[in-house]
Amino acid sequence: MSIYDFTVQKQDGTDQSIAEYQGQVLLIVNTAPGCGLAPQYKELQGEWERTRLSQKEFVFPPPHS
Repeated sequence: MSIYDFTVQKQDGTDQSIAEYQGQVLLIVNTAPGCGLAPQYKELQGEWERTRLSQKEFVFPPPHS
């Protein structure tokens, strides 16, 4: 099994296959509301803004309740 065998649920509830990103730089961030690391999201947002026109993709799957 590889990372490309997984799917994540997008915020709108639809599934997104990680395989669609094969060949691209991909950063997967596991988020959780109230997590002590939440302040780092601001840094990730800045990185996304700087690289959004490049071949990098950021995936933030929503946490499951």
